[in-house]
Amino acid sequence: MPHISPINEISFFSWAGGDASFFNPFVHGRGHEMKKQLASAAIAASRILREWNPETRLFHIDPMIQICALPDRPQDRRDAEGHRQAMFQSWDMISGALHPELGGAPKYLDVLGANYYSANQWIHDSGTIDNSHPQYVPLRFLLREVFERYNRPLFVSETGIEDEARPSWL
Repeated sequence: MPHISPINEISFFSWAGGDASFFNPFVHGRGHEMKKQLASAAIAASRILREWNPETRLFHIDPMIQICALPDRPQDRRDAEGHRQAMFQSWDMISGALHPELGGAPKYLDVLGANYYSANQWIHDSGTIDNSHPQYVPLRFLLREVFERYNRPLFVSETGIEDEARPSWL
């Protein structure tokens, strides 16, 4: 049985290339458009792969993130949560729950890979936070949220931190 990831890290690449402008196509304000194009390509590839071999397992991989607002800045909560929720958009598109015109369907959202690094949690419009910060969310809760949202097999596909920080971080 083949195991294939049609397009890796759709949410990350669309943010990096379409909003943050440090990957190709190096633009700002077009991340959602890029995400739709990449999701559409992943859906088309998933359909073709399943036609080729119905037993193909489709792996869709993206980072899990946690973005929060400082307690003394409640005005940032909505934007922080909106940015955090964007991590689900590519999976929602592939499943057909968001932008169904792209042709997504639950059958294409087969197995989820969640990337998670020490820089995956931060304060909105500020820097990253570590596991000693009071607003840090443990990895197990992030994984639970993804699993409960999609009810699909899930694995940590990439992770890492250096040296003696590893045990307490993970």
